[in-house]
This record gives sequence, C-alpha cells and structure tokens, in this order.
Amino acid sequence: MKQDGKQLAIVDGFTFYVDGRTKSTVTWRCTSGHICRARFVVNGDWRVIRSHMVHDHAPPRYVVRDGIFFKV
Repeated sequence: MKQDGKQLAIVDGFTFYVDGRTKSTVTWRCTSGHICRARFVVNGDWRVIRSHMVHDHAPPRYVVRDGIFFKV
C-alpha cells in the first residue's frame, strides 16, 4: 500500500496502480504515468490474463516498511 492507503503491486521491481475495474477483471498500470505503456490485467482469482511488461524507464527506488510503500 501507499502512504495514502491506495493499493500497489510490485512486479520485477516496478510498481503498478489500479487503473480500472470491471465486474471480472482489474487492470494495473505502471506508476510512471502515461509515458510508460506497461500494464497487466488479472481476473477474480488474481491470475494474470493479459500483460505488456515492457517499460521505457528504470524501476523506481523504494522501501517497503510494515507493508507501506515509500518512494526514495
């Protein structure tokens, strides 16, 4: 989680936020913003059903302490 309570996913050192939800899926998008096109979609069982994991930047520097994400 971020300090503001929002969920984050960390995959291969890159961070993702929830970009959209449907009845059966959740879309996660890279936190780097609209510049980076990396994203993935999971179903209700949290299985990845679609992904594009090519980033155009280095992973962010961060620390996770007590389950809370802090950007360094």
